Amino acid sequence: MRIGVDGNLLCGKKTGMGIVAASILKNLELDDAEIAIFVPGKLDTELTEIFKEKNFEIVNCSSANYFKWEQLVLPKAVKKYNIDVLWCPYNTAPLKVSCPTVVTVHDVIYMSLKLKEASSLYKKAGLIYRRTVVPQAVKRAKEIVTISNYAKKDICESFPVAKDKIQVIYNSTDFEVCRLNPDEEHFFFKKHKIEKPYILGFGSLESRKNSMGLIKAYKRLNQELRDKYQLVLFGFRGYKESKEYAYIKENKITNIIVLEYVSDEEKNSLYKNSIMFVFPTFSEGFGIPILEAYVNGTPVITSNVTSLPEVAGNAAVLIDPHNTDEICVETERLLMNEDKRSDLIDKGKRQLDKFDWKKSAKEMYGILKEAGGIEE
Repeated sequence: MRIGVDGNLLCGKKTGMGIVAASILKNLELDDAEIAIFVPGKLDTELTEIFKEKNFEIVNCSSANYFKWEQLVLPKAVKKYNIDVLWCPYNTAPLKVSCPTVVTVHDVIYMSLKLKEASSLYKKAGLIYRRTVVPQAVKRAKEIVTISNYAKKDICESFPVAKDKIQVIYNSTDFEVCRLNPDEEHFFFKKHKIEKPYILGFGSLESRKNSMGLIKAYKRLNQELRDKYQLVLFGFRGYKESKEYAYIKENKITNIIVLEYVSDEEKNSLYKNSIMFVFPTFSEGFGIPILEAYVNGTPVITSNVTSLPEVAGNAAVLIDPHNTDEICVETERLLMNEDKRSDLIDKGKRQLDKFDWKKSAKEMYGILKEAGGIEE
């Protein structure tokens, strides 16, 4: 059997769905199947070496844009390379293709978002594309995979046709993390003026990530705690064009450090050295940052909605993300309770036992074989 994989988001700097797809592929153990990964550009050296070692075929098919890639270039390549089943890991899929598809639908948040919530013209176009393609991709897919029981419920409510062909395969995270060495850490923290103990958060232009709620909660901390602890937001691309930037400037809030892009090593060092990670997102299909914090021994405060309680288990403080006062109060309590932080760290390590990329890869391989007509 020949398995094809849409490798679009494996190229360049991987985030979100690209990281998930790469992690599944890195942990796949094949028997008699062959894999061809179709990419519109160059893979990084690490992935290229791993895939070659596994005897995966890397097929480079240049393309001008996402639509052309997925709806024109990819189907043509699938036919040319005699693919028996195609894995589409990023919510969407070709609508006309010569073999069965397995589509990973991470969430359906985009089905209810308003166009005005998209932060750029590019994101507006992406939103329209997903709203148009995902319903048809789900309908035509042989199998649907999603990443949490919450996401499964949400998908089935949006697309009832998915009910009889959807399965949950959990995400995970890398347990063997790479961090900056001590000298690199010292330089990194000095460069970015991270000079005090700090609360770590995730920054984003996406309103559902609730960066503003975290900033407002930090502003409401008592002055003594704000003087003692900085707030560090990482991953906040386009920060200086954001409403959060304007709010911080207008209210003259000090002790907030914003990092637009960080490497994996920098991110893990940020987790490891933080007092806690606060993740008050409004909606997630899964919530990998929670697991990243657990791996790095970081206590977590996160939301009590969507998939977050399922992923966090009993190892995090759960809050209402719409209640800024509650975020503030629980942050203050955890800052002042070292025993509670230690307890959460221990529980986080135990919660990680539920998530394993090798197990997820094995389950995905079984689904792909079944969709391609090979019984286990």
